[in-house]
Amino acid sequence: MRFDLFHSGYPWVTELGAMAKTLRNVTIDLTWMHIISPATAQRALLEYLDTVPLAKIFGFGGDYRYVENSYGHLVIALDNVARTLAAKIESGDYSEQQALAAGRQILHQNPVAFFSPEKLARP
Repeated sequence: MRFDLFHSGYPWVTELGAMAKTLRNVTIDLTWMHIISPATAQRALLEYLDTVPLAKIFGFGGDYRYVENSYGHLVIALDNVARTLAAKIESGDYSEQQALAAGRQILHQNPVAFFSPEKLARP
């Protein structure tokens, strides 16, 4: 069984990071985190990038009824992710290329791989 844990476990973001690091079937999903608390979302993502395998982080998600709400949330999420990755570049932890690759992975590649039809199909 695989667990995609939403909202970064807010307010227990550090505890969720420990779970995702140590339990192979747990992934972190920042769904709604960027609007619950943008500052906490940035802090949590910065921590996750240091502690959790990158393949286990989903940088954005939402379950809105209206596309306009999803778009607004996405704008906030992209800003948060960009600020966090810029901090990793400024600290010397990531090169620009590493930051771009990490952004693509957490915003696109990881969710696509996790939610692909063949992974969701029941035996």
